Amino acid sequence: MPDYERVLKIMMTRIKYIIFIACVLAAKFVDAQQNSIDIPDGIYYIVRHAEKDTGTNPGLTKEGILRSGDLYRELKTKKIGRIYVSQYRRTQMTADSLRLRLKLDTLHYTADNSGDGLVQQITRQRKQLNVLSIAHSNTIPTILNRLGVSGLVLQDIPDEEYDNLFVVTVKKKKVSLKWLKYGKTPVKSNSGKMQPLQ
Repeated sequence: MPDYERVLKIMMTRIKYIIFIACVLAAKFVDAQQNSIDIPDGIYYIVRHAEKDTGTNPGLTKEGILRSGDLYRELKTKKIGRIYVSQYRRTQMTADSLRLRLKLDTLHYTADNSGDGLVQQITRQRKQLNVLSIAHSNTIPTILNRLGVSGLVLQDIPDEEYDNLFVVTVKKKKVSLKWLKYGKTPVKSNSGKMQPLQ
């Protein structure tokens, strides 16, 4: 009987090990599937919303409204066919100059740290378009990653930086990135540590 119990114990240990390995492999497979989403060919312009006011769901400051105009001047000849904004007023207001002058509707996505909301919206498009996405300082790194940009070491964008323009070009599953600046250089502030969805 002791040999039987010992064999049973060894078998149970091996079964647990096999189950653990199977779970790890399944998790890696799911992660690979999520990161291998087919992004339609096009040029994706990603910016953080312009300078924001204070309060719950704030709009833009005077500087932010001016930056919205800068964004229009920067992108007015880029044949933007679609504009995505998050559920927050500051992203919607940042897109207003371009939206109104190009007579485009904005499409809403739910901002989160996974980038899923925006990527799901983008993958629904059927044809190549130039796309503008207004995002948040701590969602942009994930969005760039989900669009296929690799090798970029970028954590949350500092709270006082509003002038970054990320241009992601996707063509036949090849992805390239240009990291540009636009508009006036923002005034540095001592506002402290960033909060989620800045």
